Amino acid sequence: MMVEPPASSFPSAAASKPKYIIVGAGPAGCALAAALVKGQKGMVVMLERGKEELQGRFVHKVNDWVKASLRSWHAVHYLTVPHAHLNNRQFVTPRGQGKGGTALINAMQYSRGYRKDYRDWNEWWRIEDIEESYEYVEQKLRAAGALTEGSSSLVREAFEQAAAQIGLTVLPPASSSSSSSSSSSSSSPPSPSPYYLTPDAYAPMCYLARIDKHQNKRFTRVSPFEALLQPLLDAKRAPNLSFLFQAQATRVLFTHGGKGRRLPRAAGIEYMDSATGQTSVLLLDEADDEAEVILCCGAIDTPRLLLLSGIGDPEHLTLLQWMCVSPLIFLVALIGGREERAMARSRGGAASVAGADGGGMGGRWMKEKEGGTAVLERRNTMTTAPPPSRMPPVGSTIPRCPAEVAGEGEGYEMPPHTWTTGLASNIRVRARGYKQSGKKEPSAASLYKLVNFDFVRSPSRVSHVASLVQDLPEVKGLEGLPAHIPKTLVVTWQAPSEKPSLLAQEDGPGWSCILYFVIKPDTALAYIKGEEEGGKEGGVAMTAGMKLFGEFMRNAVPVDGGATPSPLALEWRERFKAICLCKNMDELGLPSFIAQCNGKPILVKHTAKYYRGKDYVEIDINMHKFAYLARKGIQILQDKLKLVAFECAFTVEGRTDEELPEVVMGLGKFCKIDVKKSVALEY
Repeated sequence: MMVEPPASSFPSAAASKPKYIIVGAGPAGCALAAALVKGQKGMVVMLERGKEELQGRFVHKVNDWVKASLRSWHAVHYLTVPHAHLNNRQFVTPRGQGKGGTALINAMQYSRGYRKDYRDWNEWWRIEDIEESYEYVEQKLRAAGALTEGSSSLVREAFEQAAAQIGLTVLPPASSSSSSSSSSSSSSPPSPSPYYLTPDAYAPMCYLARIDKHQNKRFTRVSPFEALLQPLLDAKRAPNLSFLFQAQATRVLFTHGGKGRRLPRAAGIEYMDSATGQTSVLLLDEADDEAEVILCCGAIDTPRLLLLSGIGDPEHLTLLQWMCVSPLIFLVALIGGREERAMARSRGGAASVAGADGGGMGGRWMKEKEGGTAVLERRNTMTTAPPPSRMPPVGSTIPRCPAEVAGEGEGYEMPPHTWTTGLASNIRVRARGYKQSGKKEPSAASLYKLVNFDFVRSPSRVSHVASLVQDLPEVKGLEGLPAHIPKTLVVTWQAPSEKPSLLAQEDGPGWSCILYFVIKPDTALAYIKGEEEGGKEGGVAMTAGMKLFGEFMRNAVPVDGGATPSPLALEWRERFKAICLCKNMDELGLPSFIAQCNGKPILVKHTAKYYRGKDYVEIDINMHKFAYLARKGIQILQDKLKLVAFECAFTVEGRTDEELPEVVMGLGKFCKIDVKKSVALEY
């Protein structure tokens, strides 16, 4: 039986843009949010992966923390890499989710860690500084009666006895951090055994709790959220704090330059609703120069999110290319006074560094940290393949089937290796009330008409085709058409022809399907007159789908936009989707992961590149950057294309009833396309 979750008692994310975005509602996130709220520093929005109703129920009972860590709704379970010295075994590492983060499942324990680790972590983490910080915090906790220590526990005593039984010698604690460091490195153990136990090998385990005066001063364990934020919410002292639960941050969004900056600046967060799978964007207040994105996702998820955002070690970023992650910033550290400069590896020998939309930044960034301890380097390392010396005339590579032959059937009556305009009503799109019912309906007539189609192959991707051809389709007249509405629309599928590798590549040999659309007269008239649907008699109806397309073109590809897209443009580009419909899919014997995509929309997101020119807009879909499974499907389909007739349509995703029903931008119908007949470009 399905049970509806309880109604939210927390404010939702604010409509206005926040000054601070905190990712993660764990101990660090809660502490920062509380400080910002108390100081009235501006609007704060906190994103949390877990559900809102997940309270610290297992925090109150310490014996249940293992049970909580094993449950998927309380924790995300990561798997470690194989350990060579443990027979290549892998171990589960749970990370908590909910109001309190991992503190909900780790029994509220903490340990100072191993002294040797701090020494190995370079001067950034000096053990003397770390111990001083720990002692300061623990003094405050002891004074409040909120700290219990396990340094003399039975577990530790048993551990030391077991070590002695197998010949290990337990050395007494050193008088200071420095003396301990020197003694452990210079003195030899008195035991004949080559192994010995030092104060570095263990650390006291501490437990954090809070005294609840209503429980006769007994220790009552609470989560960080209950201790730090809940009192502010109960007292209604947090008007500038709002929450987004079940919001899985997927990457940090960046803008480049501005106000004398050399480095990119965080502009917001892309996140996915774990309940619906829908991706959204939360942007900072761009007018506030002090606005920040603060990552408090823990020791595993924070670096993971940075890597997914294109920030990190070059080798690690190279391994993430299959997820369409493009390097943005390479972090390179000085280790032991020696500068380690690593270049990202690619087949072309140069690092392709891209912005948040996957487009090129053309360089690496460098920032000198005070003291010379970190280096971010910027070099012009991007290389691009030269364009073809000559493009074939538009529409000359594959014949068009006459409309009287094609008809409005499923396409099998068409001659092989031909194309024609499609029927928009064959494509099902989102209808009003989709969010509540999931209802779809046949699309109204498309906004643009397919007038030419080319099918070519080349040793590398061909981008911005509209700037290379000499006879781009044009539409004369149309005075009064808004500048952001293009008269010509070009959409290019750039597909790899080689066997897919595990790691995605930015470029490579492949073939391109180039579709040329022109605006229909009725569409142009609607935008010129701007009559609302149901307006005065005889007027041209402006449907919700047409208004949505107009907003898409205005914001995703702005007329006065620069080379680097704005956060608003990136947000709108997430909505562009393609729909491919094949009528005889069941007869082809294709794998289920391909068959289940038939007739379903594909959000191309950041794998698409946008260009605007005089009276035209071009959208290039780079399938080389698709995930491995998708590229594997493309390879399988190459040999099957000559057996099928299919329709391919493009639309913009509507998300509210005001934007629905959707409408097809443009589409085409293709019959038994033979990949071997594609025309090779001249170089």
